[in-house]
Amino acid sequence: MLRISKLILNTLAIVGAVFLGMTAFAVAVAHAHTGTPSPTTWSSGNPVTYQNLNDTVQHMHNTFSGGIVDAHISSSAAITHSKMARPGLIAKAVFVTTSTMDPSVAAGTDLVTGIEQVQFLSTSGGAGSGNSALEATGTAGTYQLTLNYTPTDTAFMVLITAHTTSVWCSTTGRSTSAPHITIACENDVSTLTNTAFSIVVFDTN
Repeated sequence: MLRISKLILNTLAIVGAVFLGMTAFAVAVAHAHTGTPSPTTWSSGNPVTYQNLNDTVQHMHNTFSGGIVDAHISSSAAITHSKMARPGLIAKAVFVTTSTMDPSVAAGTDLVTGIEQVQFLSTSGGAGSGNSALEATGTAGTYQLTLNYTPTDTAFMVLITAHTTSVWCSTTGRSTSAPHITIACENDVSTLTNTAFSIVVFDTN
């Protein structure tokens, strides 16, 4: 009888130890998953647990539900202008020249000298040979610019800054067909004057 009682006590002790160990493990696992879940990479022979799957799914949910940061965006993503939250506040085109070009040559002639920066502009104007977005008009101080997209209307905004003292540039024409923008530059006595200039285009489309 005494031997049986000792056997029962030993068995209960073993069961209790196992139970306590399992409880401690479960608590540790629970605490281990109270932080930010991370995806699991399985190797051959590794068991797949529900917690691993939950963590992986939760990680993706957290990332794509307000957790995307700059590092997630590829440098070659090329997100289109229209998908921005405030497209009207982001430049649709940028154009900078560093030397004065003469637009009084034959209308439609590509002007390519001194072009420093071109972004989001066509490489072909209305009548040019396809080398530049900027073209001559046949008149001094007057230029034409072609965008790389077709504006849906003429409500786009154009900002122009002349690089020559006492010369001001402004748009005298906007069109939904190429060339899209006509620019006139005048000096302080309203005489059309050739100049280098910078231009920025804003459009909500």
